Amino acid sequence: MSSVLKVDAIQNTAGTSALTIDSSGRLSQPQKPSVTVDISTSGYVNTANNAVVPFNNVQFSQGGGNTAFNTSTSIFTCPLSGIYLCTFFGLAESSETNLDVSLFNGSTRVQRIYQSNNRGISGTGIIVASANDQLSYKNSVGAARGFLGTGGNADNRYTIASFTFLG
Repeated sequence: MSSVLKVDAIQNTAGTSALTIDSSGRLSQPQKPSVTVDISTSGYVNTANNAVVPFNNVQFSQGGGNTAFNTSTSIFTCPLSGIYLCTFFGLAESSETNLDVSLFNGSTRVQRIYQSNNRGISGTGIIVASANDQLSYKNSVGAARGFLGTGGNADNRYTIASFTFLG
């Protein structure tokens, strides 16, 4: 025996929308925690070895992602247990071609991104995290590196990270 639940939206008792289904069957989940951050400082921001890359500006947020990311410490605190998509895009100073950036969960490295041929570095990873785990990207090349922010408009920024709860 099967059952069919015919609804267009699911809300909590306070009326907050949790899920919407359109006429084509596509799902919208506007309360999934997600945040995209960048370095809004003009020029290159020197980042010591083993230091957290200093993301100081929230570009985009939904589902409380902005409150989960601390712009003073550049640490994302997972609001829920589950699977997270984490991305990093960076541009280093012209003289710095070796780059090594690692995603950490607390003090444990969970992903390493390395390149040696140009100034740009990017990586994407999917990890399983628990509620209150603390995620951050650290410079792990063995020396200080300058990452480019630029200030100004958000479309002019070069070092960006995102943390998105998938489920």
